[in-house]
Amino acid sequence: MIRGRSWQRWIPLAGLVLILALALVVGTTGHSGGTTIDDRVHRITSQIRCPVCTGETVADSSAPISQDIRTIVRQQLLAGRSDQQITAYIVHQYPGTALNPPTHGVGLLVWALPVAVFIVAVAGLGLTFARWRARSGVTVSEDDRRLVEQARHRDER
Repeated sequence: MIRGRSWQRWIPLAGLVLILALALVVGTTGHSGGTTIDDRVHRITSQIRCPVCTGETVADSSAPISQDIRTIVRQQLLAGRSDQQITAYIVHQYPGTALNPPTHGVGLLVWALPVAVFIVAVAGLGLTFARWRARSGVTVSEDDRRLVEQARHRDER
């Protein structure tokens, strides 16, 4: 293989990573155009953690307080408020609620740091393996061969 073209074997992998990243971005971001009120209520309430349930969002919880929050979100949407205004209102009015995942501060760091560490680790492993693969073969001297032969003969006895 020609050394100058070794980067070309990474093109399909880079394309796959780009497509995966694009799919994740498209899948995780919603748009309010053309969606129903129910869709918007679900999208907003799925970003807010239930104040009384452990590990559940307001959209998934059947607790009475979550039902109340969903009703308030619907009323706020019908009143013409934006998603951000509604989310800020709910988090302010219900002290036990929080954004899921957090969008700023230490909470965001807790969510983003493991992903960043994973990406850096995978990139580091990829670079290390590429360096190992690129190493040229080590030339063995006659002294080295003689030492190996002596050690083999000692072990056979």
